This record gives sequence, structure tokens and C-alpha cells, in this order.
Amino acid sequence: IKMKSLIILPFLLSAIFCLNPQMEEMIRTRVKENGLICMSKIGATDGDVAPLVNHQVPTTEAGKCFLACMYKTEGFIGADGSINREGSLAAIEPMKDMDQDYYLKVKQVMENCLDKISNGDNECETAVIVHQCVLAEKENVGLPAIEMD
Repeated sequence: IKMKSLIILPFLLSAIFCLNPQMEEMIRTRVKENGLICMSKIGATDGDVAPLVNHQVPTTEAGKCFLACMYKTEGFIGADGSINREGSLAAIEPMKDMDQDYYLKVKQVMENCLDKISNGDNECETAVIVHQCVLAEKENVGLPAIEMD
């Protein structure tokens, strides 16, 4: 498994900007750990997650379900496979004390998406809907996409 393939930044993680080093390292570590678990659990390949590395929406079922696994791990999607507003907002709360500006932008992205999207037919499709919104909204609030090592 290529570590680059694990650079799947659910939501907030796809857009690091001017972060303090402690927070950036926390995000990188968490994404890599959860990415390995989700790739194994779903049976996703590097090819399945490659679009996510390039800040795009996955096209294979395994890629979509990998994304759902990542979002469920962070609390953005609940155990029932639906969008979890409370879990989403709670998941970013630890960022507040580490980097207030980043937290506020991520919160704005999340609130904008949570206000205008609805669940898909299953958790994998729901993850795609969330991710499509995040990709669009992060541009609107000035969270640029980055590459992670």
C-alpha cells in the first residue's frame, strides 16, 4: 500500500493551510492510520483511492465505500450510514484550540454542506455527496488543496 494513497483527507483534511505544525502532524497521522484500516476493511486498492489523492471524487464502489469508512471513522457519517450533523461538528471541535482560523473555515464548510445536502441511497453514495460538497465549499472559503507526504 502506497502511503500517498492514504492521503485521503476526509472533509477538513483535504485542505491544510497555514496550520501550526502540531495540528498538521495530528491530521497527517490520523489520516494515515485510518486510511490503512479503511483500505483493509473495504478491500480498496491504490487505484480505488487515487481520485481522492488528486482531490477528486472516487469512481469505483470500493473507492466510494473507502470514503464512507473514513467519514464514519471521523463521525461525519453515523453508524446508520446517514449524515451526522452533531458528529461532524463535534469532530472538528478539538481544532478550535489549536488553530482558530482554520477551525472557523472548516466549520463554515461543514455548516454550508450540512445545510444543503441530503443522504444518498447508501452510505457510500452519501460519502460521495458529502465529498462533492466539501470540494466545492472549501474553494469558497479559501481552503486550498495540498499534497501530503
